[in-house]
Amino acid sequence: MDERVYVASGVTPEALAEALRDPRLRWVYAERMEDTVLTWRDDWLQMPVALERWTYGRAFGEEAELRWQKSEHGYEVRAIAVGDAPAGIDWKVEPCDDWDERPGEQPLLLVGERDRDRPSPQPTWSEARIPRYLAYPVEAPAQATRVALVQRVYQRNGVVVTTRLLRVEEVPDG
Repeated sequence: MDERVYVASGVTPEALAEALRDPRLRWVYAERMEDTVLTWRDDWLQMPVALERWTYGRAFGEEAELRWQKSEHGYEVRAIAVGDAPAGIDWKVEPCDDWDERPGEQPLLLVGERDRDRPSPQPTWSEARIPRYLAYPVEAPAQATRVALVQRVYQRNGVVVTTRLLRVEEVPDG
């Protein structure tokens, strides 16, 4: 395994906000009681909703993932990264020498479809959800009608230990 695993407890919102600015993080999946989003990290950081309102999230990119869960004493945070952990948090290295990557990346097909009638500078895909659509942030304007969330699976002795999100990508038709 090329990545290292870092963990921290009792992380403040300010420290988490600094770590979330790591340039290796491109997308964010975040949850709060009123909302679930999957969006570009930069767009999410500009949202008018305070970080403290989000109870769970994963910021991710090809080289790093930062996962957080709100707890009674701040945030429980874990990073899996190639190289150093995101700055701003007092990390502890978690032993993962006995972890193996399951061969290949695993795409998770997202429910939804291409939004053909929505005015947008680039094509969007979304899933009808209540109270609003969940849009999927994909870069390339293409003709694909499906989108996948791609993950890497880590296991120990054949048992899944965790997953790491890598990217959101189009799935070619056919």
